[in-house]
Amino acid sequence: PVLRALNSKDVTQLKSLVSPTNIEGVYQVQLFTQAWVYRFLRELEYQESAKIPTRRPNGMNRYGAMLQEFGMADLFQEFSKHLMRPLAQTLFPRNVSIVDGDLEDNYPFVVRYEPMKDVDLGEHADSSLVTMNVCLEIPPPYNKSPLYFKGFRNSHAPPTFLNIEQNPGMALIHLGQHVHGVSNVHGRRSNMILWMFGEYGYVRVVPYEEEETKQNLKQWIKRDGWKES
Repeated sequence: PVLRALNSKDVTQLKSLVSPTNIEGVYQVQLFTQAWVYRFLRELEYQESAKIPTRRPNGMNRYGAMLQEFGMADLFQEFSKHLMRPLAQTLFPRNVSIVDGDLEDNYPFVVRYEPMKDVDLGEHADSSLVTMNVCLEIPPPYNKSPLYFKGFRNSHAPPTFLNIEQNPGMALIHLGQHVHGVSNVHGRRSNMILWMFGEYGYVRVVPYEEEETKQNLKQWIKRDGWKES
């Protein structure tokens, strides 16, 4: 379905791939097959078995990997360009403008949770404009998402947990400034995360005005050859 939507260049078909969750502004989509996830995890295990020193993926997660260090930078640049950029543009038109270079760069990494290591993650906003979070590894029967969201920065909204069943290959997509955290992880979990932002790490925080939004969408559709059915 993903490839068909991309080949069709149809905005409506692209948006039909994703489903809303119980939290406004957080979407889910079965993006990868379980076979692809299995091969990806085996590649990570192979890289880690080489015992090459790696840095922690970010300032909050202690365990995981920066995928650029495994030679995957070009892979995720193409993935972001051909899928995530148009998908984010259609989901968040008030916040994203591809024609203004909002999603030119990205940072892909993997995080791991397991007993005696990282078992939760304090609430935070990501250093991104848009975030994709893919479930790679989940221990049955704990397939309920441990993620919760609390509105945007400076919001005093109470935490709300995602009410979804997770499967390997399922992706969550949300704005980076949407405050969230991870609570009470059971067993071993692995997630692949893609932060997307402007050139040199620039992150737009203020939404575009309504008229700007319309113009940005028109320019993107015309420039990249998309259509609206």
